[in-house]
Amino acid sequence: MLRVAQTRLTHVPGLVLWTTTEVLLNEYGPRGPIWLKNIPLRSQVEQLSNVRRQLIFDMVPEKIEI
Repeated sequence: MLRVAQTRLTHVPGLVLWTTTEVLLNEYGPRGPIWLKNIPLRSQVEQLSNVRRQLIFDMVPEKIEI
């Protein structure tokens, strides 16, 4: 699924795709530090360095009221 999403969706402006595994989701729940950013594609340096999983609330920008 990830390869298909990266192939088809990397050029969609503003799209951000985060993924995790079923094992991590079951163990830590959706609020745990289990999420990996996949789109936009990480730089080659990021891919080669340690992969850092994040908490969902660290990823979602605060709601802006107009």
